[in-house]
Amino acid sequence: MVPSDDQLRNLAAGMCDVPGVVGVVLGGSRGRGKHLPDSDTDLGVYYRPPLDVAALRSLARAVAGEGAQVSEPGEWGP
Repeated sequence: MVPSDDQLRNLAAGMCDVPGVVGVVLGGSRGRGKHLPDSDTDLGVYYRPPLDVAALRSLARAVAGEGAQVSEPGEWGP
């Protein structure tokens, strides 16, 4: 299920409450407006150290279930 725009706005707002987060950006196919019903949702985080990755992971799993993936800084892509 693709989250609605309202759900994404609410998630981004919740992410901005996590210590270290200063902004959230929508990426991937959804950010390009090319998503399909089975597409995942990619969110990037602008942060200032220290970043509470455990809190982000907990929030992601509360919203998207146990399969939600949150990468550590520097772990995903260059």
